[in-house]
Amino acid sequence: MKEHRIMADPLKAAAAIATCIVLSFLTWKSFQLGYPVMGVIFLLIAAVFLYILFLYGSVLHISADGVRREFLFIPVQTLSWDQIREIGVVGTKVFNGTRKNKKTGRRYIYISPEKLTEDERFKMTLEWPPRKGTLYCIYSRAHADAIQFFWSKPIAAFNAGDIFVNSVE
Repeated sequence: MKEHRIMADPLKAAAAIATCIVLSFLTWKSFQLGYPVMGVIFLLIAAVFLYILFLYGSVLHISADGVRREFLFIPVQTLSWDQIREIGVVGTKVFNGTRKNKKTGRRYIYISPEKLTEDERFKMTLEWPPRKGTLYCIYSRAHADAIQFFWSKPIAAFNAGDIFVNSVE
C-alpha cells in the first residue's frame, strides 16, 4: 500500500494562515502609518498563530516504515512501528457526561511512543494538543483505515463516541 499523507487539522491550519495574513497586513500598515508599538504587537500575535500553524499544519506520512511528521516538507519527527506503543482516538470535549455521548468535541487520532493510562489520556485531552513525542491528526474513518492497514493492534478510545474502528475503550 502506498504512503498516506494526513494534515493534522486542516481547518485550524487554514484559520491560522488567514489570521497570519491579516496580522501581517496590520503590522505593515501600522509601521507605514507611524505606529511601531502596534506593529510590534501585531507581529507578536502573528508569531503565536505561526506556532499554531506549525502544530496543526504539519503533515503525517503513514507508510510501512512508520509515521513521519513534516512541516513545509522538513521532517520534524519520525516514529517506526516498533517505537509506537499506542494509537488511539480522543474526543476533546471531556466534560460532557458519559463517554458514550455523541458530543465528543473534535476527535483526533494520536500516535504515542508510550503506553498511556486512562488518567494520562484524560490529562492529554485536557492539555490538547499533546506535548512532544506524540503525533496526532484529525479523526476520520479514512485516516483510521490507513493507520490500521499498518497497525494490527487495537486502537484505544477515550471520549471518542461511536468511531467504528477496532477499538478498546
